[in-house]
Amino acid sequence: MEIKARGILLVCDYFYPYKSGLSYVVKVLAENLVKMDLKVTVLCHQHDTALPSFEVLNGVNIHRAKTLFRLNRATISFDFFLKYMKLRRDSDFINMHLPMPEAGLLPIKKGQKLITTYQCDLPKRSFVLSALAFLMDISSRIAISRSNWVVFSTLDYMNFSRMRPYASSKSVEIFPFVNFPRATPPLFQNERGRNFGYLGRFTSEKGAIFLIEAFKSGATSDDCLLMAGSSKVAGDSVFEQVKIYADEDPRIVLYPDISEEDLPGFYASLNVFCFPSLNSFEAFGIAQVEALLAGIPVISSDLPGVRIPVKLTGMGQVLPVGNLQEWKTAIEQYDRKSYPEKISQEEQLRFSSEIAFKKYLELLE
Repeated sequence: MEIKARGILLVCDYFYPYKSGLSYVVKVLAENLVKMDLKVTVLCHQHDTALPSFEVLNGVNIHRAKTLFRLNRATISFDFFLKYMKLRRDSDFINMHLPMPEAGLLPIKKGQKLITTYQCDLPKRSFVLSALAFLMDISSRIAISRSNWVVFSTLDYMNFSRMRPYASSKSVEIFPFVNFPRATPPLFQNERGRNFGYLGRFTSEKGAIFLIEAFKSGATSDDCLLMAGSSKVAGDSVFEQVKIYADEDPRIVLYPDISEEDLPGFYASLNVFCFPSLNSFEAFGIAQVEALLAGIPVISSDLPGVRIPVKLTGMGQVLPVGNLQEWKTAIEQYDRKSYPEKISQEEQLRFSSEIAFKKYLELLE
């Protein structure tokens, strides 16, 4: 497939080396576009002042805007707007990843195509966050009104999103990019009990503390809970609380800031993967799909989008969000023999990054 374009500009809040599903999707998309001999530029916020304002990484031109201030995990920057106005001049396609505070203020030139990737709705958990969500929704609605296409990780999430009335007529379902974990020896051995696993950022919406409480209620003395992920996060971190639990209970084993090289070994250590997310910040769950591809059953929350991988494959359980008794019972009664050894070839192909990239290319034609 040939894409004729002077340049493609990807716009997002957070980008590599920040670790999140959103930043991972943008990174993989950008690097795959570079392989097609396209000029690819990423505009993001400088979430760490130690990072350079400009660098080229794997052929991708990365421009980082200085942050003016932060409100929760939302970053506000006048420099971001100035950089965008300059970078858009040489771009035929613009791909914005929402929600993003500035999105509604970023104009599109005549002849440019805008593809919006809508990641998630901001949950309304407090007065301040509700006000922030209201403003972000306005910004997203303006950007969506200018978009040629709006990409959702699943149509299930779109159907329950506050953006549905504005995006449904131009929506496209594209599963996020995932890694297919290679076969490798386990990182952690437990000969006596079962290994439950968690992989994700240590923020409140991911449900790490909730999972620990469910594990402590339902697991045996021989079971272990292996918890891995990034300890440096935007938003409300719960990492220090997780560390306290781990210090008090030797069954809880921490792998903070686990390397990409160790991830296959982490998955290989598990009998079951747990994905206990609690609100609409979670829209899919790349880690749970990687676990499924590694042949590990998943216990997942019944959230729009999040429930889809387990429902499609039948390889696990979908449980009520934040229901401690249900999660305790599932952990108590979990038996690996209840599920197949691995998902089918057809299901593996459905989640492949190659299919996802092909769908993005079709939008760029």
